[in-house]
Amino acid sequence: MRLTSLRDGAEQILDQAGLALWHGTSAWFNGNKVRLQLFVAAGDQGVFANTQELVTDCGCDPAPAIPANPTPKTLCGSDDRVAAADNRVGRIGGCTGWLVSNGAVLTAGHCAPIAGVFEVNIPPSLPNGNVVRSSPPDQYPIDPNGWTWINAGNGNDWAVFRLLPNTNNGAHAHAQHGFFRMSRVLPALLATVRVTGCGIDNTPAGSSGACCNVDSSGNCTHSSCTAQSQTLQTSTGSFQGEFPSGDRIELRYRVDTEPANSGSPIIDTANGFAIGIHDAGGCSGNPLTVNVGTSFENAGLRNALENFPGQNTRYADLVSPTGSRNGSVFAPFQTVKDAVDAVPAGGIVSIVAGTYTRGDGNTMRITKPLRMIAPVGTASIGR
Repeated sequence: MRLTSLRDGAEQILDQAGLALWHGTSAWFNGNKVRLQLFVAAGDQGVFANTQELVTDCGCDPAPAIPANPTPKTLCGSDDRVAAADNRVGRIGGCTGWLVSNGAVLTAGHCAPIAGVFEVNIPPSLPNGNVVRSSPPDQYPIDPNGWTWINAGNGNDWAVFRLLPNTNNGAHAHAQHGFFRMSRVLPALLATVRVTGCGIDNTPAGSSGACCNVDSSGNCTHSSCTAQSQTLQTSTGSFQGEFPSGDRIELRYRVDTEPANSGSPIIDTANGFAIGIHDAGGCSGNPLTVNVGTSFENAGLRNALENFPGQNTRYADLVSPTGSRNGSVFAPFQTVKDAVDAVPAGGIVSIVAGTYTRGDGNTMRITKPLRMIAPVGTASIGR
């Protein structure tokens, strides 16, 4: 069947297999009318489509409130965010998610679990801040069974989840749009870090006056949002250090964020590697205040990432944030041979996209059962 938005002509084509990937739902469409056409082959009988439920964003005033988060996400003085074009980062509900090198997607734990889609190539919102949906080819269904998460306060607020392929074009998000490599090597104190995400925006204030975010008590915290609201924006600022306290391993930084930035990547601008997940606010005009994220030193997050493809995974990647390589997702081996040698029998070798050679011209011999995967794009293995 073909679904078409009568507002902008956006289309999604679904067959029985595609409907299964979308768990019986469709992509989001803009406007208040969608045409559904059923195409039946000659001679087929008893072919039909049932529509059980329609789910809508009303697109009215007041704008639908973003789900309340435990701590406001805040600006560090004036709003220095600018528009970004990085499809490794996308919108998921009222939060932000991002693609990483082992095929996983990361966000904050207080956002989890989210049913719906991961959107990239996000268009401007309406003038009152109500979101406009990406085209169906830029929407990837979230696997509702693919979540691991914890929401236990600043520094222990993380989620790891899985996407399914886009059924319009068969594309996988990581292969189509790229991914972040992750590092446990932190930048120097006061070095520059970046946060990119889909936070709300009411600076300068829009003209509608409508509420566009509420706190956990239902009180309006932000109103008069603009067309930049919940689109992809980025900002930089100073890294203030890592602060461990039991299971909570906080990263602190003075980088502008707002509600719906929850789950954004914290990026070391010196090398482009992600160092953690943004999860909470606290910044203000006072230079001693900070925003907060969860570090990859968090043991639960680290274990969830290492075992995302399955138990006993070893990683190979031509690029690494550190000279020390132990086969982890944070310090992958440079050669497939090293990963094969290190993986236990029955384990998994996860290979980042690229062309790999042994380097000495000899043959690599595999003498134990294992599984090789290339979750983020094509990997070529040769001499």
